[in-house]
Amino acid sequence: MTIKKYSPNSKVRYLKKSSSRRQFLKFMVPVLLILGLLYALGTFGNEGSSQYTDYAIQANKLVRRSNETAEGFSELKTQVSTISRAELKARLTQYTKDCADVQEDCALLRAPEELRRTHSYLQLCFEIRAKGMEDYQPAIFNALKDEDLEVAASQVSKALRYLVLSDDAYALFKEKAEDFFKGKGVDVSLLELVSFDEELVFEKSSVLSFLQQLKGVEALEVIHGVAIVELSTNPRWIEYDEKSKTATFSETEDFVVVITVENQGNQIENDVPIEAILKSEIELEEQIASARIGSLAPGARETVTIQGLEPTGDGIVNLLTVTVGPLTGEKLITNNTREFKFVVK
Repeated sequence: MTIKKYSPNSKVRYLKKSSSRRQFLKFMVPVLLILGLLYALGTFGNEGSSQYTDYAIQANKLVRRSNETAEGFSELKTQVSTISRAELKARLTQYTKDCADVQEDCALLRAPEELRRTHSYLQLCFEIRAKGMEDYQPAIFNALKDEDLEVAASQVSKALRYLVLSDDAYALFKEKAEDFFKGKGVDVSLLELVSFDEELVFEKSSVLSFLQQLKGVEALEVIHGVAIVELSTNPRWIEYDEKSKTATFSETEDFVVVITVENQGNQIENDVPIEAILKSEIELEEQIASARIGSLAPGARETVTIQGLEPTGDGIVNLLTVTVGPLTGEKLITNNTREFKFVVK
């Protein structure tokens, strides 16, 4: 057998086997890079689409709230002949607050950078609506109070003009925003805005006609009226003669008159005067004492005490007369005064 000898200086070569794993990795690396790039692009695209969708959802929520107010306002106009003055005021106050809340929340809504300018039209819409509702309520109640409707009609017309112009601001916002969404390939839509009233409602002739109808509604008429609903004394009488309608008191050094007054009108009454007059069969000079009620809301009652009057004793007949008001413009005054006849023994 022949043995092959290798020279010490000769190089030994080893045959390298091709690695299937290495070949697989060479193939997968570029594939993974491409997939990663596509994923990143898709993610960024979705993020952009998502923020536009979120913005549209939040804008629609504000529009929905404003629409509920507009629907309630329009319904109120059809019911105005059947509701009370207090309910009219309460509902208009609530609508004013609702509009102001929507305006404030719209200002807090963060629009995507590319929609900032378009968003300003939405803000303008709700700002105009809030201003119109804020002015409408006092204008309506001025009309109910004034004899001449010329000034009040101008005030109401101006307030309604604000409400109608808000529709135009929203139409511009909706057009621009939906064009932008379409250009970005975002499938969203914005709600329609419910108008506060029909077209040309703010024209002065229409407003005057409406106000004249309001003036004829009895429930909305300005009514001033206070009444004494209870009159008593401290101490209380110990006897009462129905025939002579005369009460009997024991002698006292501290005679107090207690009067309960009720506001039977539909206006808040301020600085309501009360006067008590005491006279007797033998005293020619009247004793007069007075008091005032600072403020009295419609339907409210307040009890007032008057001191300092000194009845005549020895069985002499005294006559106490108490009067509240009368107020400016008060028509029914028969319930403003009460009399009380008594003797002190």
